[in-house]
Amino acid sequence: MLTSTVGLGSDKLEEETFARASVQRNQPPRILLVEDEQIIRDALVPILFRAGFDCRECADGRSAIDLLADGMRIDLVLSNLLLPEVDGWTLFLHVRQRYPRIPFVFMTAVRATNCSRDELLATVRAAFHHNPNPLLG
Repeated sequence: MLTSTVGLGSDKLEEETFARASVQRNQPPRILLVEDEQIIRDALVPILFRAGFDCRECADGRSAIDLLADGMRIDLVLSNLLLPEVDGWTLFLHVRQRYPRIPFVFMTAVRATNCSRDELLATVRAAFHHNPNPLLG
């Protein structure tokens, strides 16, 4: 079981807004897809709709943060790791802090010419070394 403490002020308000919105379970689960590549969004959104999900999309982390702040009910964030404006890791940390009940899934595609599998794993391990268990804070 994951636990989180929520601060006072706007953080508390945002969590309460999410909690109220998430009670509306008579609606299909809503996924926030955060992906900067339009072609990938165009491919994934219809698949998600056919699978029975409602889907909202953002092209960068900043617009995802803004959409969440507007109080829209989101049941899962599916985000690219490499994004413009606000990257996926920063978005994850924001969601974990302000909306701890929203599950977060990373997706990323790295061409072999960009970096090796070992380099990518080293980068991810370094991020987790900075915060060894990001889900528990």
